[in-house]
Amino acid sequence: FLETHAERYDLRCLLGFVHQHFGHLDAARYCYEVAQAIAPPSRELQQNLAQIYFTQGDLPRARTAFEAALRLVPNDLALLDALAATLQAEGDLLGALGCYERILAIDPRHARAYVGMADAFSGRGWEEDAERSLRTALDFDADCVTALSSLAMVDLRAGRYEEAHALLDRAIRLSPQEGGLWRNKGLICAAQGDHAAAEQLALKALEVLHHHSGINFWN
Repeated sequence: FLETHAERYDLRCLLGFVHQHFGHLDAARYCYEVAQAIAPPSRELQQNLAQIYFTQGDLPRARTAFEAALRLVPNDLALLDALAATLQAEGDLLGALGCYERILAIDPRHARAYVGMADAFSGRGWEEDAERSLRTALDFDADCVTALSSLAMVDLRAGRYEEAHALLDRAIRLSPQEGGLWRNKGLICAAQGDHAAAEQLALKALEVLHHHSGINFWN
């Protein structure tokens, strides 16, 4: 059908969404890129395409697509956060921090931005700044699982094992389905020399690990 109705932008997007939902990223990418070539793209198309590029490790194209989406909705916090993550993956930590500063200018209590800033600080070895940012995130959202897990890793690197265990236990109570939390708890056990517990926690992580996609539909 699409071969004889090449102008059907909406159907190209729909087919791309279906492929993306089922993890057929090459097919989804092709559909979205064709749709992009035949009509002015929507924010959702650019965002979905950027997510595919990011997952495939094509960071320059991911950055370009997120930036294109932000030109359509300049103050979208989720897009700014995603662009910051892309810039961090590219090694542009100052660019990532700039995105987080834009988020905090819009919403000074945005816990996820402080978590992202902490990741950037850790990438530079600025552990004190990372810890301060994570504690600020938890001040604004005491149940922020990502902040709890990241702060536990800061404590692990500092040798504060009991504090790290306590943070991860709290995170696991909030989100037991996240395999990464069990894995991180295993890392603490390994650092303490308890390799049997570390192995059991690694197996637990594999048992509960599952993937969540952040696919967005279009208008």
